[in-house]
Amino acid sequence: MAETVLGDRRSLMPVVMLSTAWLGDGRPADGLRVLEDSLAAFQAVDGTEYERANILAVIGIFHAAAGTPREGRADAEESLRLARSVGNPSQLAISLATLGLVLVTDEPANAIPLLEEGLALTTAGASDVMWSMAQTGLGAACAALGDRRRALESVRNAIVHALAQGDGPSIAFALATGLSPLIEDVSPELVLLTVGLFRARGWWVQQGQLYDWIADRPSASPDEPHHAALRAQIEVMSFDDSVHRVLEEIDREIARHDD
Repeated sequence: MAETVLGDRRSLMPVVMLSTAWLGDGRPADGLRVLEDSLAAFQAVDGTEYERANILAVIGIFHAAAGTPREGRADAEESLRLARSVGNPSQLAISLATLGLVLVTDEPANAIPLLEEGLALTTAGASDVMWSMAQTGLGAACAALGDRRRALESVRNAIVHALAQGDGPSIAFALATGLSPLIEDVSPELVLLTVGLFRARGWWVQQGQLYDWIADRPSASPDEPHHAALRAQIEVMSFDDSVHRVLEEIDREIARHDD
């Protein structure tokens, strides 16, 4: 499998695309298997430190997205060690974001400076491939530490950037990971708009509170007529319109926080 997917060993794009497809289909274990097989193939042909840093970061990212961040910590730490050694600003931004993401759950205070350092590198001209995910991680970490306003702003920043790139998976990640810690504190409208968007796009979401709403479990999802109409409304909107509708509700949440 690894040899077939890799083709030119210096191109990670086929590997990332295939593993992303597995993740989007709700099969993160298959995506991780492809990545781990590819890492072994790189090592077998003496892959460079840059190549190893890159694929280790992707493995860490997938663990974060799949809800198994602790399992991705060692890979993320090694990716960052290699990236600092190589000195490539774009790879460093990617590796910083990756380690920040896998630390959010257990060590949010330690995740924030890593995410901020990666975002600063991107602002200075490094790759923006992890911008949305880093903003999402920053939002989740801030929410865990009680900074609700910054959390909402970071989730908004993540969605706006991903929408400009046409990056649906990063929007899904922003809402699933960034919104989940705030789900008890934001309006039901925002949660229901998010539920409608996930259903309309067929996006996969890991187990958790947002999953309970999407699964329409009675204990989680209110059944008032207004809420049902709201979910139905967003499910028939265009992709751009539905995301903008979610952003409008996030803006209302930020405004409510300031009142």
